[in-house]
Amino acid sequence: MMKSLAIFSLLSALTLQANAQDALSRAGKLSVIPQVGVSLAKFSENTLFYINGSQSAAIDDRFKAGFLAGAELMYNTSDQLAFTLGCFYVQAGNHYLDHEEGGAKGGQGVTSNNVTIGQISVPLMLNYYVVPGVAVKGGVELNFNTSATWKYSYSDYTVDDAGVRTYQPPVDVKQNDLHAKSVTVSIPLGLSIEYENVVLDARYHVPLTKAFKHDDPISSSWGDAKNMLVTVTAGYRFEL
Repeated sequence: MMKSLAIFSLLSALTLQANAQDALSRAGKLSVIPQVGVSLAKFSENTLFYINGSQSAAIDDRFKAGFLAGAELMYNTSDQLAFTLGCFYVQAGNHYLDHEEGGAKGGQGVTSNNVTIGQISVPLMLNYYVVPGVAVKGGVELNFNTSATWKYSYSDYTVDDAGVRTYQPPVDVKQNDLHAKSVTVSIPLGLSIEYENVVLDARYHVPLTKAFKHDDPISSSWGDAKNMLVTVTAGYRFEL
């Protein structure tokens, strides 16, 4: 009797588990996933220089933090395979460290030195679920440039015989026409984790095309620079 009861309980548990998996199956279903997050952007090449005494030196740069927001439409062909088509506003660009340029008697101190490229990104992705809720993904992405701005502040300074520096009030500079390319292409590769319809997504966007044109003295300062980009988002899946 106890043996039969144990077998019945095991079969019942397996049946309940199978039914639960069927209920959670998304094969053939369409979903929309609104997402917001942060971006970390950097140019693949740093070719900005400044005068350091009698020599020129490259300006050190770092990843620039920005934000992104948008949504993806997902279609599950099976429980393990899905396709997504997205549309996001993304901030790319580059951050340069503060520096001083000039000679022994004076010069300029430059701060808040950032290039910001705004773009509408349209990624087409293939998602493969290695286990339920965990997907690796890759695809192709078109990026449509909406803006390209270079902002920085500088303060003139003088150095007296005692070595004391006197700074003038800072001046803010903004340049809008950087001749960034209107369309660029990248390959997004990533990983997502989903729990209770909450989706956490991380991607590295491998750049394939250059970020700037070469027919302008300003944009040519970046040479063959490409937009390197890392994005991390949080979203919520709504089934349609």
